[in-house]
Amino acid sequence: MHIDQFKASLGGKARMPAAPADFAGVIKSKRMISSLRDSANYELARAKIDAS
Repeated sequence: MHIDQFKASLGGKARMPAAPADFAGVIKSKRMISSLRDSANYELARAKIDAS
């Protein structure tokens, strides 16, 4: 919803690239909060790089 509002405010001329991220997949079967956090951070960084 937020992205749609952003696009509309720019007159529909700007496009934000799709950046699929699988947070559920990367945190699956993690036992420690630190490894869960590290995996989620890594996936977020990867998605940001893919989007740029």
